[in-house]
Amino acid sequence: DLYDRYMEELVPKMMEMFARKAFYDPLRPTRLGITLMRLLRNRTIAKVIIISKVTKYDKDGIDSKNRFLKNLFSGLMDRVDIYYLPSTGGGDKSDVIKSLPKSTLDDVAFFSDDHIPNIVDVLEKTDLVNYQLLVPAYGYNSDISSISAISLRSKQAELKFYSPLVEE
Repeated sequence: DLYDRYMEELVPKMMEMFARKAFYDPLRPTRLGITLMRLLRNRTIAKVIIISKVTKYDKDGIDSKNRFLKNLFSGLMDRVDIYYLPSTGGGDKSDVIKSLPKSTLDDVAFFSDDHIPNIVDVLEKTDLVNYQLLVPAYGYNSDISSISAISLRSKQAELKFYSPLVEE
């Protein structure tokens, strides 16, 4: 199974890469990142909340990711909240979402993640309703059989895959 192989072989190697001191420094923003920056800049949206899982010993990786985000959201960081969770054994993204004020939760328009278990976690363990679940189409995350159509309907949530690449 492609997903099991991804989890066993690629995730540990990816986590090692993410922890490098300057991993994010040369990266370009995804289409979603650029869109969020523009929406914030134009005041179409009020806030962006980023919940990122990182390796347990990832100070260098977090510093690199922070530089990347500060560059992307230059002049807008007062409207960007960032939460870091350890990639294993340290809580779920739904825990962060459940801790947010009700006024913030009422305004959530979408949740994006490339990891299907995080999508399932948020769908099934939060009270979010009437929002989109945006999944960047990377191939390894194409098996959505764990996502319940009943949960999607009951939460008025819509699942959409998108291309993360910025067209030149």
